[in-house]
Amino acid sequence: MTRFRLFVCMDGSVAALAAGRLALELAAEYGGVVRAVSVVGGDDWEPALPGRASLGAGAGARMEQAHRATLHRFGAMGRERSVKVETELLHGGPLREILRDARSWRPDLVLIGRTRRSGPGSPMLGSLAMQVVEFADWPVIVVPEKPGGS
Repeated sequence: MTRFRLFVCMDGSVAALAAGRLALELAAEYGGVVRAVSVVGGDDWEPALPGRASLGAGAGARMEQAHRATLHRFGAMGRERSVKVETELLHGGPLREILRDARSWRPDLVLIGRTRRSGPGSPMLGSLAMQVVEFADWPVIVVPEKPGGS
């Protein structure tokens, strides 16, 4: 029997957690498997960028540890719901790595959290969510932080 394949992008944000919870609910309901990825690198730890120098030595290692912890917690949430969860920490540019991994895994559905707009005139979605919607080869569900909320 082919299982429903759900691919979720995790970054530790409230919106990503909401997307992960929805993925687990769908997988539990329809007999699916969830692959959760988190990406470090790219813009996440470029200390040479202006305003980032204050992160200090070891910032990249701390960022990676935070992403690993997020994936570990998500895997535990899946086990609590008897849902098969695969997790993977990826390194590089977030959009490139998400799309590369998803193309390899071939999901039925991609879920990503919606970040808040930064102000008037800013996009309705965060830039990564917009790019995933634009370039994904699969249906994408963009999940808000709170059901029915912003």
